[in-house]
Amino acid sequence: MWLRTKSFVPRSTPRNMAHHCPTIAARLSEVARLDCPDRGAQLQHVCEVYWAMLDTEPLAAQPHVDDFVALLSQQDDLELAQLVICELRPGAPTPSNHLKGLVQARLRPPTCFDSKVTNEALAESEMHYKEELEKLQDADMYRAGLLLLDRGTLDEKEKEKVQVWLNAAPFKD
Repeated sequence: MWLRTKSFVPRSTPRNMAHHCPTIAARLSEVARLDCPDRGAQLQHVCEVYWAMLDTEPLAAQPHVDDFVALLSQQDDLELAQLVICELRPGAPTPSNHLKGLVQARLRPPTCFDSKVTNEALAESEMHYKEELEKLQDADMYRAGLLLLDRGTLDEKEKEKVQVWLNAAPFKD
């Protein structure tokens, strides 16, 4: 019944909240405090207000991009913001608004297509692969020595003979 009255005005929509609350800088710093009362709800609300400001008042919102990104640097805070801002969700397309695209790019983790990450990841995985391969080869040699010579530790001449046997084994493709 109360929704049908003409005097009902939502008090916390992003459009009217930007004009009735302290400056966005004050709101961002207030919500950044961990002891802020009802922090989750306030964080979502400030995120909605700021995200709308990026469209409606980009000149006023631009100086606070760093503060907004810093506010969402914690994974829990980012997840709360993603509940109210679809463009921040993983896999969301890049917004046409330059400032929103900048915020989105800074909040997304680097992908495997990033050349720096790819080169480092490849070098590290190759190193791990070589280490694992060496351990597996040593284990194969030890097992073969146990089976063939009744001892695991072999000298170089015995290792060569066992390696020849392993290479000629009928179970290899």
